[in-house]
Amino acid sequence: MTAKQTRLLIIALMGFCFIATLSGAIWDAMAGDWAWRHWVTPTLFFMNLLLNVAILLRKPAR
Repeated sequence: MTAKQTRLLIIALMGFCFIATLSGAIWDAMAGDWAWRHWVTPTLFFMNLLLNVAILLRKPAR
């Protein structure tokens, strides 16, 4: 894979994880069950965000 393809794949994965996390939060809210004490959804979202930003910012090996 080229660097550009890798970047696009990572951005696509970030988008997918964001949509999955957001849909989970909305699902919980619609069920009347959402509260920030439910730490799983925000934790997964922020872990994914930090991991993907770290991958995007790293210097590729030459």
